[in-house]
Amino acid sequence: MNKKTRSIVVLIAFAAGSLVTFASSPASPVKAASTESSAIYKITAVESDAPPLGCVVNCPTIKSNTPTFAVQNTIGTTVASASKIDTFSASAWDETTRAQKSYEGGCAIVGTGLKCWGDNSRGQLGDETSTSSLTTPVTATENGVALTGVTDLSTNGLTTCVVASGTLKCVGSGNWEGNYSKRYQLYDNTRTRNNSTGIETNTVNRNYSLLNIYNSAGTLVYTKTDTNWIPDTLVSKNWTTFTGLGNNVAKVQVGTGSNGSSTPTICVLLTTGFAKCAVVTAGIATSIDDALTARITESDCDGVTTVGPPAVKYEKPSWGCDGLLGDRTTFDIHDTGGSGTLTPSATWTWADAGVTGAVDIAMPSDSW
Repeated sequence: MNKKTRSIVVLIAFAAGSLVTFASSPASPVKAASTESSAIYKITAVESDAPPLGCVVNCPTIKSNTPTFAVQNTIGTTVASASKIDTFSASAWDETTRAQKSYEGGCAIVGTGLKCWGDNSRGQLGDETSTSSLTTPVTATENGVALTGVTDLSTNGLTTCVVASGTLKCVGSGNWEGNYSKRYQLYDNTRTRNNSTGIETNTVNRNYSLLNIYNSAGTLVYTKTDTNWIPDTLVSKNWTTFTGLGNNVAKVQVGTGSNGSSTPTICVLLTTGFAKCAVVTAGIATSIDDALTARITESDCDGVTTVGPPAVKYEKPSWGCDGLLGDRTTFDIHDTGGSGTLTPSATWTWADAGVTGAVDIAMPSDSW
């Protein structure tokens, strides 16, 4: 006789604020004493081989996965009293390893401040550095002072946004309002020339990319140098404040996808009950000529770096060292220069989502 069984969905609310859903086999409800304490739990699956539940004769062996819950002591101790926690598991291209990289971590509102842990290569932890902290939450800061007044947060692992004193602030990956960038393809070459024969030998042949991102005040907020082409990823380790929304922002949601050059979908709920989502239009790059792109050719005639200040290695801004070599027959010629583009700040507008009287917002791609 075939028996039909029904799966039930059990919702477990941990003290830390996380919500976990999993299916279990039918069982009689049993009330047990609560043993959990305020902590962060990581869900992992334990694989086992066993007969199907209820089978007693000639039973096949099947594989099953059972969820287990491991207390994250290092993280949990710091954020156990959090009023909200948002975790993430993201994937993005990593230029160092030249491969896709997984990012795990999260952020929590503790008191009225913000603490985050995980990868910080894009400044997404909000502590104004690019130093990662994989298991120890760090305190988010703005201008060197701990961020306060935080009432809501949302992060996708690459971008973090908060509502602080009714104002929207974001950090990490994004083509942020007011920020502009300069991107360079540069060369730095050295060759040794035999003064009598004119034969030249390359000793250094370096080509590299440089990306500098500045805020509206002209402060450098991100820089990256790489021998490979740097993808069009715009980031900032300094918080961007969206003054255009005023101080009546109630909630924020950060999604995924691309919204104008590395910017995720960002939507907010205002205290008036209106929901708005950002529309980002990237600036158009134009060529620039500056001190980095200008070609400079210098010659090192004596092979000695003169102690400064400033230190001098290349005495003559030309291709030759006639009369300056002494008994030396060779000298080094140094060439630098390249090309660059300037991309102005993106234009941000906030489109009405077409709803009124809303009390909460969510996106399908949200971490929870």
